[in-house]
Amino acid sequence: MNYISSNKFSDVSVAIRTQLPLERSTITAYNILVYMLKTKTELFKTKQALISNLNEAYGMKLACGLSSYGADLILTTRIQYIRSDWIEEEDYIHKVKEITDQVLFHSVLDEASFEEAKYLYRNKLTRILDDPDGLAIYTCLTTLNTNHEISIPIQGSLDDLDQLTLQDIQNVYSAYLKADKHIFVCGCLDEEMKTYLERMDSSSKLNSTRSLLPILDYQEEIIEKNISQSSIALVYATSTDILSEDYYKMFVMNSLLGQSPTSLLFEEVREKHSLCYSISSYLIQFDGALIITLGTNKENIEKAIDLINQQIQRIIDLDFDPELLNTAKKDCIDSLIVAQDYPFSQIDQRFMDVLLSRDTDRDKKIKNIQKVSLEDVSAAAKKLKKISSVIVKEVELYEVQYEYIE
Repeated sequence: MNYISSNKFSDVSVAIRTQLPLERSTITAYNILVYMLKTKTELFKTKQALISNLNEAYGMKLACGLSSYGADLILTTRIQYIRSDWIEEEDYIHKVKEITDQVLFHSVLDEASFEEAKYLYRNKLTRILDDPDGLAIYTCLTTLNTNHEISIPIQGSLDDLDQLTLQDIQNVYSAYLKADKHIFVCGCLDEEMKTYLERMDSSSKLNSTRSLLPILDYQEEIIEKNISQSSIALVYATSTDILSEDYYKMFVMNSLLGQSPTSLLFEEVREKHSLCYSISSYLIQFDGALIITLGTNKENIEKAIDLINQQIQRIIDLDFDPELLNTAKKDCIDSLIVAQDYPFSQIDQRFMDVLLSRDTDRDKKIKNIQKVSLEDVSAAAKKLKKISSVIVKEVELYEVQYEYIE
């Protein structure tokens, strides 16, 4: 068990992580399972009963979710409860354990909860795809001409939903139950809960399975939609593994390019030229990809994309104030420091370090960031290869004319 002992927080935060293969054939089923895990259990026959018991446990919080790290799908159950030395009730920890155990290992998967989960899932994914930004990113990744796992949508697919049966969900639930559980805790843990979690924790080693996104032939897609502004998503291959000695160079370069509010993309495309409402870049670290997203009017699409290209070239040519690099590095370091104020951020960082078998020393990470030079960010920018873009473009609304017949 990975235990970050801390008296800083009033709550104990626990993440129970299950490592599974990320596969197109099962991802939609796992999305449905996430809904069903916290619907009803053998002891708590209804969702209302589960919610009532969470409230009785002094507002204990519980959530289930999926995330991907390269070729690995991680199903995480998060619980958060008030530390036991603040509660006088004798059976308090017993109640916390009972709720946790029921959700983890005793969910009831029946037709009623299956149909409810499908309904909720359909609404969620429909909202994502109705949102221009969400649609642009979703399409940009899922339509890549590659079998790489980055093209498998972590949200699942509406096309697969109608083909799912309850048996499919029971099959992935069985795989989930058999898979090892890895426990991460942040807070002040009492001995009773510690013993319970240690007994559940697997002794097996977490291993990362990943490969770099290949450099593909560039592809572009335009989707016309009745919306108020256009959304654009651009995908670049970075050819940089997260454990590579070049990773921190790419990390800082991304901050300089578009991650921070003082980035070149924000200052040039948004502030100076007023071509967009929002713009940013971020790394998909385990896949070796960088994504730029922006929202703009259709009249500004070509100008905005041209300016994006210019900012990447500026980094390559070192055509910017060197002080911007120091600001970018400070933003990267601040993100590591700020994470210490949030227990689940600490847990997420620890999980990544364990998964990658890398040094968890924050000071060493800061030193690696500080060492990044102007030449380093130039070299990182040179490695960027644009492989895909999707433009969700607004269309004109025309007045419909009606002919009335008397």
